[in-house]
Amino acid sequence: MLKVALHNLGCKVNAYETEAMAQKLEDAGYEIVPFNEKADVYIINTCSVTNMADRKSRQMLHKAKKMNEDAVVVAAGCYVQTATEKLLEDLSVDILIGNNKKKDIVLELQKYFDDNKYNKNVIDINATNEYEELELATVTEHTRAYIKIQDGCNQFCSYCIIPYARGRIRSREFDNIKQEVTELAQKGFKEIVLTGIHLSSYGNNENKLIDVVEMIAGIEGVERIRLGSLEPNIVTEDFAKRLAKVEKICPHFHLSMQSGCDNTLKRMNRHYTSDEYFEKCELLRKYFDNPAFTTDVIVGFPGETQEDYEISREFVKKVRFSELHVFKYSKRDGTVAAKMENQVSSYFETGRPYWVLDYYKNSMTLLGADGQSVVSEPSSVYLIPPYSPTQHISTEQKPWVHTTITFDAEKSYMDTLNIPYMTPICINDVKNIEQLMFDMESTHLSSSELKQTALNAYLTIILVYIHDFLNTYENDYKTNSGDDLQQVRHAVMNSTHIPWTLEHMAAQANMSVRSFTRKYKKLYGKSPIADLYDFRFTRAKRLLDNGFSINHILKSCGFKSAQHFSAFFKHRAGMTPSEYRNKHK
Repeated sequence: MLKVALHNLGCKVNAYETEAMAQKLEDAGYEIVPFNEKADVYIINTCSVTNMADRKSRQMLHKAKKMNEDAVVVAAGCYVQTATEKLLEDLSVDILIGNNKKKDIVLELQKYFDDNKYNKNVIDINATNEYEELELATVTEHTRAYIKIQDGCNQFCSYCIIPYARGRIRSREFDNIKQEVTELAQKGFKEIVLTGIHLSSYGNNENKLIDVVEMIAGIEGVERIRLGSLEPNIVTEDFAKRLAKVEKICPHFHLSMQSGCDNTLKRMNRHYTSDEYFEKCELLRKYFDNPAFTTDVIVGFPGETQEDYEISREFVKKVRFSELHVFKYSKRDGTVAAKMENQVSSYFETGRPYWVLDYYKNSMTLLGADGQSVVSEPSSVYLIPPYSPTQHISTEQKPWVHTTITFDAEKSYMDTLNIPYMTPICINDVKNIEQLMFDMESTHLSSSELKQTALNAYLTIILVYIHDFLNTYENDYKTNSGDDLQQVRHAVMNSTHIPWTLEHMAAQANMSVRSFTRKYKKLYGKSPIADLYDFRFTRAKRLLDNGFSINHILKSCGFKSAQHFSAFFKHRAGMTPSEYRNKHK
């Protein structure tokens, strides 16, 4: 019996199709095994919604071939449709199966084994109106079943590659949906989630999406119905009124938004304004008691200014979403947006939207984004506004010391400080920092009490941080040896946004991992990784003590997620961050 391993990338539609292919293969006599096990066939259901998705698709295909060079590797799905020619040249891939052909997976494998030659089954997805009938006889989750009822998209948003990967709108037959849901309900599945590439466009003959919902609600055994992502324009008075009468519907609405700024929405070719979007939310609130709204937001879209970004951010606050999925714009070749002028710079995409206090131990030359040049005095601090990258050029032969402190504050407030941007503030002693703090606080009297409390916390930690910096790193640089190690240590401790590894640290010092670890331990009395963990733990405790949010601590201390931070902190402190904060209030 041949073993098959499947791996899914992308959306719930892809997940549904992956499960359907697995069932077809199992029915044909194949054994389904986990992807990380050795198998005879590897099937990767690819995604192409972003450049990162493309990269992950390629990585998984290559990983499969490395796990078993003799295995048959199958690339299926969206990346196959958008990068057919590239995959034809990829030696790691043996079979290509495009969208609308996944139902043929068993046949394609049999043809390959019979002929032992490269198979390609990729159609012009934009030239078909046929809906690919795939259905599940069993579902991996215990009570919830995802049902695909629609494929393709006709919207052609300027940033989106999906219409080219999934083709035109195609809807599943109404009776086929009813049959599958009935069978699943009989097997004990109580919750049905309706999915599709553009779910709102579902329509066959006289039946629309609301008709499907009402039909499923009448099937015995179904207790809950959820809807996948919806377009705002589907929300009409009639739709909301009829949906509210379905007692089994879960009042969670994922309304696709992408931006809260009308200028950006127009360039995106979205077919609504921010006012219209808000009206749809209020219409649902009219018929549902406290519904939950979630959405997607793209930042850094071509032509988006800081003002556009702020407008979008304020609109998000106005809607009162329960959750946001925020993505940076991904340039997709072949889309209208890829050809637009004013592509947002890479710094804007990846840089920090925070105010910055930059501290320099040695004399430095700072080059601002506007070409402004400033030569710093030794032991000076510079205030730099959001999205204003600077380049640092050492003016001395000896190693230089630099640390960055980021904090969030409204520009309207920062403008009241009367501190010229990129003007040095000498900190030869801590009293000068204290004066800066006083000046900042004294101009904050017009702000709310909550904002003032938050700002005071930021200022306190800035003061403590710089004080610790002076004490710690001054001692480091008094020694005559280990300059390379000291520079690496300093970089690691102050670039928490970089996922440092031992190999990366050793490379920065131009040493082997073994030599770097040995010398580092001799100089500092602990391993580099242990030192990094100690530093992050100490900083995290200090931030907790001063009332900072978990999100701020994640950014400041280089933790991947709240779960990662909580586990790390509990291991070190014997209690969770929240328990620690409550204990030390």
